[in-house]
Amino acid sequence: MAKRLQERVEWSDAEFVLRNWPHYTWLSGDSIAEQAVLSLDMMSWVLGDKSPSPFGYLEQADGRLIQAKN
Repeated sequence: MAKRLQERVEWSDAEFVLRNWPHYTWLSGDSIAEQAVLSLDMMSWVLGDKSPSPFGYLEQADGRLIQAKN
């Protein structure tokens, strides 16, 4: 990890860990949790549900981003 931190010396140790959260099981919940969330997302998609965007934008089929309405 020290070698990787040398590449980004402006990052603190905490920022490095948060930016690389999938590699730390205590942050990501490990692969079981990730697979469970993926399965829920896929079933929502199959059933026609539109998932909310965490950034307030939705991607259209043609690749355009539009602002989500609450």
